[in-house]
Amino acid sequence: MAKYSLVLQGFSKNPQEMLYLSDAIRGEYVQDEFNVIEAPCGCGKTEYAVNKLPYEILGSKPQFNKVLYLIDTCAGRHSIVAKHPEKARCYDNIIDNGGWRFDGFEANRIVVITYAKLGVEVRRNPDFLNRFDLIIADEFHNIHWPIPYERGIIKTNYPYLTSSEVDALLKERCNNYHAMMALSRAAVNPSTIVVGMSATPYDIETWAEWQDVPFTYMEIAPNIRHYTAQNTVPYSHVDGLIKKLPEGQKTLFYAAHITDIKKFQKECETAGLRCASVWSVNNRDNPMTAEQLKIRKNIIETNEFPENVDVLFINKSMETAINIYTNVPNVVVHSANKSAQVQARGRIRNDIENLYVLTPDTRYIDLTDRRINDFFNKPLDVEQKAALVQVIGLKDSQSHKVGWPTLKKALCENGCTILTHRKGTKNYAVIVPPDSIED
Repeated sequence: MAKYSLVLQGFSKNPQEMLYLSDAIRGEYVQDEFNVIEAPCGCGKTEYAVNKLPYEILGSKPQFNKVLYLIDTCAGRHSIVAKHPEKARCYDNIIDNGGWRFDGFEANRIVVITYAKLGVEVRRNPDFLNRFDLIIADEFHNIHWPIPYERGIIKTNYPYLTSSEVDALLKERCNNYHAMMALSRAAVNPSTIVVGMSATPYDIETWAEWQDVPFTYMEIAPNIRHYTAQNTVPYSHVDGLIKKLPEGQKTLFYAAHITDIKKFQKECETAGLRCASVWSVNNRDNPMTAEQLKIRKNIIETNEFPENVDVLFINKSMETAINIYTNVPNVVVHSANKSAQVQARGRIRNDIENLYVLTPDTRYIDLTDRRINDFFNKPLDVEQKAALVQVIGLKDSQSHKVGWPTLKKALCENGCTILTHRKGTKNYAVIVPPDSIED
C-alpha cells in the first residue's frame, strides 16, 4: 500500500491564525483506500485541488491530463473551468470535435467531468478511469442523489415490476449509479489515488461500507478558515419570513423544488422585491427563459450577484455549483436538511449578516430525505403507510405521532399529490412528489 506524504506537514504555531486548506491539511494519502477531505465552505478546497494536490501526488511537474476532477453539476464544471482555464478543461470539449471522438488528453490540463457524464463513459468503456493517476471527487456527497429519483420514475412507469427487477432496470438506466460503481473500483486500484472532498460528507461512510471500500479521513487543523453568519434566524413559514427580509439588501434564497421557487418568487414580487431565479439547464419540464440563462451564465463567469435583483432564487442544481463574491447580507435556506443548509449558505463566499433556516413545525416534511423517497410512486397498503408514518415521525402540537390521515394532509401541504389506486377489493395510496425533485 503506497502512501503520499504532504509537502506541508505542520499546522500553524499561532492557534488564532485561520488557515486555508492547503496549510491546514497534513498526513498521507493512501492507495487502495478512499481518501476523504472534510473541510468547510470557504477554506479553499477547489484552489487546493487544482493548484496543489496534483503536485503533492504526481510530483513537481505533474501530467495534468492524468488528473480527473469530478463534480456533481454542469454549473460546477463550468465554474471550475472558467476560473482555471489554463489548468482545466471540460471533458465534453475533449470528445466533441464535429461529432466524432478523438484522444484530446494531450492538452495537459485537468479533465473536469460530472458524475453523470462519468457514468455514460464507464458504460461505454469500463476501464475509462484507468487512464488517470489522480481522481478528485468533489462534492462527493451528491453522487447518489439522482438514484432515488430514478427509482421513483421506474416504479411509476412500471408498477408491476418486483423490487429486484426495479433495481436491475435502475442499474441499466442511471448514469450516477455506474459512476458510483466505477469509483468504488478506482478507490481500491493500486495505480490510482482517489480523493473525495465535501463540507458535508455525511453519506460517505454509508457508501464506503456498502461498497466494501476502505476509507480514511485526512487530518485537518481545527483553526481552518470558514464563513460565518452573525445571526442564525429560524423560521417556520415563508410568508412571515418575506415580510422580515431587510429592504434594500440582497438575499440569496434556496429552495429544493422549482414549484416552491415559483411560488416564493411570486410572493416576493408581490411584496415589491425584484427577483430572479436559476436552476438546471437540463430540466426539460421547466426550461429556463433566455433571461434566466443569461443570469446563470453571468453568475458562473463573474461570480457576482445579478444587478438590479433583490432576491436570487436557486435550487439543488446550484447548491454546490456557484460562488458569489458580492457582498450579500442575507441567505435563506428553505430546507431542514443540514447538508443543504451548509452547502447553500456556502454559495456566498464571505461572511454574512443573517442566515435564515427552516425550522420544521409539525406540518413540515423534508422530501429530500432518502428514506422517504422509497415510498414515492408506488402503491402503499395499510402496513406500508404505517411504516411511512414511523419513518417521517410527524407529531402534533402535543408531541404525539400523527396517523396516516394527518400525514396525508401534511404531504399534500408540502407539494405532494396523493392518488388512490384500487387493486381488487383493496385501496392503495400512491404518493407523487413535487415536480423537479431531481433538480
